[in-house]
Amino acid sequence: MADKVFTSNPVPTSTTRTTNIKSCHNYGRSNSRSSCSSSSSSSSSSSSSSSSSSSYVVAVVLAVSIVVVEVVIVIVVVKVVVLKVVLIVILVVAVVVVLVVVEVTIILVVVIVVLVVVVIVKVVLVVVVILNVVVEVVVVGGGGGAVVVVIVVIVVVGVVVIVEVVIVVVIVIVIVVVVVMALEVVELAVAAVV
Repeated sequence: MADKVFTSNPVPTSTTRTTNIKSCHNYGRSNSRSSCSSSSSSSSSSSSSSSSSSSYVVAVVLAVSIVVVEVVIVIVVVKVVVLKVVLIVILVVAVVVVLVVVEVTIILVVVIVVLVVVVIVKVVLVVVVILNVVVEVVVVGGGGGAVVVVIVVIVVVGVVVIVEVVIVVVIVIVIVVVVVMALEVVELAVAAVV
């Protein structure tokens, strides 16, 4: 009887424990195989999900970095282009102002010269008329009518000469003001460019 009990319930040895441990991978009961396969599949899925999430984060960071760099480059390029356009506009305006000032100055100088010549010619004519009247009065012995004519001529020519002189003075003042303003504009343009 004791032999039968020992035979039906043997004491597990080390070989039996090793077999039970290895049965998850090689052979054994179906429950052991299912639990082993489920644990291995869950571990593999968790590792794949973590790797995919980390790769997604890296891709997003790289994309954002590229976009930021491109935006910075665009801003720098736009600033450089705007600065160049502003400098070109300032230079063009300065050149145009200088050319206009030069043309206006030349025109005003010509007008002044013409007015001065006209004034000189009128003064000479007045002197000639006065001399003729004096000669007629003194030599020929003309009456008071000649004296009246001389006075009228002197007054008329004197008024015309005064008006022309005032015009010349005004033109000179305008030339000085325009030249000063042009020089200030040029200085501002040069300072802006520098």
